[in-house]
Amino acid sequence: MSHRTLIAYASRAGSTAEVAETVGDVLRENGIDVDVRSVKDITEVAGYDSLVFGSAIWAGKPLPELLRFVAGQRDTIAQLPVAYFILCDTLREYTPANRQIALGYLAPLRKLREPVNVGMFAGRRDFSRVHPILAWILMRAFHLAEGDWRDWEQIREWAATVAPQLTGASAHLATGAA
Repeated sequence: MSHRTLIAYASRAGSTAEVAETVGDVLRENGIDVDVRSVKDITEVAGYDSLVFGSAIWAGKPLPELLRFVAGQRDTIAQLPVAYFILCDTLREYTPANRQIALGYLAPLRKLREPVNVGMFAGRRDFSRVHPILAWILMRAFHLAEGDWRDWEQIREWAATVAPQLTGASAHLATGAA
């Protein structure tokens, strides 16, 4: 019987979705049967052996649709190994202080369920994928620049590390991926 994992993500402009697909590819390479889906397209998590939840960070916390989804599945999630990953601007500079700040963004999820592992990554900012008025505000009022700061090697290494933890080969809690 194969191990089934659901990767459920919340993404505003597609960056987190791309990372979720990459994590799914690595888990498949490690022999895990994986479904990668937006939380908007999922009604329940029954039938899976483990779960990975990913979110962009906006205003210092995971996207609200992910938090609602995880809270709504709390009873099922309590019985399964769970891992989280986030993408945030704070990690554009991957320093110990910034990793500690980013770890704090996970507090709402960790209150619902402690993970077996946490992946924290820098993201991408692409204003062409958000409403033009919001893009203008972000660029002019907040002086934010576009860019892609994702470290694909770091993301793949984290996924390879979390694979055995999801399947039960390792049950210790790890935080702050490589």
